[in-house]
Amino acid sequence: MMTNVPDAYNYAQYGARVADVEGVRRAAVLASTLRSRGVAAADVPAQLSASQIRVPYTNGPFAWDLKENAIVFSGLEAGERGRHDFKY
Repeated sequence: MMTNVPDAYNYAQYGARVADVEGVRRAAVLASTLRSRGVAAADVPAQLSASQIRVPYTNGPFAWDLKENAIVFSGLEAGERGRHDFKY
């Protein structure tokens, strides 16, 4: 058993990361759609709530990080790698 496996070779979280691809795709489509419609950053939270594009795990709306000006969601992978930000 290898105890000091570099992160590059640690496949334990690979399944969660791959599953998050659908959430990443949805968030990217949502961000692109809002930008193409010219939605102002101040109006994004309301647009996220009203959107039919939802977080795949909860079916809830994507979140807005005011400090980062980003559409965000938490995926299945634990820790920082599970947080996905789409700067607006």
